[in-house]
Amino acid sequence: MTVNVYIPTPYRRLTSGTTHVAVTLAEGAQLLDLIDTLDALHPGMKAEIWADDDFKNYVNVYVNGEEARAMAGKHTALTNNDEVAFVPMLAGGSDSLVIERIHLNDMVAHADAEYPNECCGLLSGSGLVAKRIHRMTNTEASPVLYVMDPREQIRVFDDIDQQGEDLIAIYHSHTHTEAYPSPTDVRLAYYPDSIYLIVSLSDRAAPVARAFRIVDSVISEVPVEVR
Repeated sequence: MTVNVYIPTPYRRLTSGTTHVAVTLAEGAQLLDLIDTLDALHPGMKAEIWADDDFKNYVNVYVNGEEARAMAGKHTALTNNDEVAFVPMLAGGSDSLVIERIHLNDMVAHADAEYPNECCGLLSGSGLVAKRIHRMTNTEASPVLYVMDPREQIRVFDDIDQQGEDLIAIYHSHTHTEAYPSPTDVRLAYYPDSIYLIVSLSDRAAPVARAFRIVDSVISEVPVEVR
């Protein structure tokens, strides 16, 4: 039987940029069997999504749109033509991030609308030029933490792919602190190829937006060019 696996942006370096991978499995195979076969086809995949004897806790796993952890977890049975997705959670360089004023204003408006909770969203485009903003749902509804709705993530990732764009930046707001990555932001920075943009509303009359790369817990600021 054949199972179709969706490969999110952070893992595509292991699949030569391929978005969907068809994997042939024996009848009666489970998710854990898929992991080893996928790793044999694209070495390094298992290390990205698997630790010890289960999926890494920040990797959301879906089978036909249903969360695997709500099913049988790693022992979830697979059938022919199943759709499987492994999506790292969205939570928490010297080149400039180029963004239009209308998109910056939209992010600030989003942050203000969700206040006192943190907002979150994505920027897509090409290179480091943002073309579209995608407002996302903070499932935590918290003033100190954001976790994006994983099903929204998949839908937006698919839309970005269909438009031939790339995920450029992940944005969220700080409601009472400066526009600088918090220890939680650093700990949950699972997308090292993306820019993290923070909108601070510590002074709601004068919002501040700054962008950063977070790679192996090292923070480096990215200049923002507003057009």
